[in-house]
Amino acid sequence: MPAALKTPHYPHPKGMAWDFYAFATTLSHILGSFSLQALSPKEQQENSYLSTAYHPYASAWLVMGGQKVGVMGAINPILVQEADLLEGFIAEVQGSVLSPKPYKAKEFSKLPTSFRDLTLILDKDCPFAALQEALMQAQIPHLQEVIALDLYAENANQIALSLRLKIQSHTALTDKELQEVVQGALGVLETRLNAKLK
Repeated sequence: MPAALKTPHYPHPKGMAWDFYAFATTLSHILGSFSLQALSPKEQQENSYLSTAYHPYASAWLVMGGQKVGVMGAINPILVQEADLLEGFIAEVQGSVLSPKPYKAKEFSKLPTSFRDLTLILDKDCPFAALQEALMQAQIPHLQEVIALDLYAENANQIALSLRLKIQSHTALTDKELQEVVQGALGVLETRLNAKLK
């Protein structure tokens, strides 16, 4: 039986109001790293609880190791109104995901981590999971993580997605090397997802 988690109704640690990405970030502190995959209209129709409990445009599958392990999103506004609930976010996660995992130590760099923020123009149907997967599969040297920051509609067919590249190495990187990581990421996204830098 999936375990249900619900956010408390107070600002998250950075002092900002709760939103989809703040909830996802908090959830990742509990579960570990995961990606998000959009719920299709067909999946929402076939699983009544998805369309009843979750907001149709602010919910997604939780994916770990290529497997769907749960679902998260905003509470359906119809349910909020009918049941007189407070607006918020919920998640259902397979119990096995919450079981303690063997600790695996790995080498880490003592040098500071560098971050580079980008805003991209993408097709409105392009999921963040596809972008994240494309970058990590490309194995760009020194690129450690890709983090979604913000998302808004650019026009009827496109979205503007702001993301952060986490860059780290065991040796000090020059500005030129950092820029090479950024250009490498842009090259992958332009080729595979037809993304453009805003």
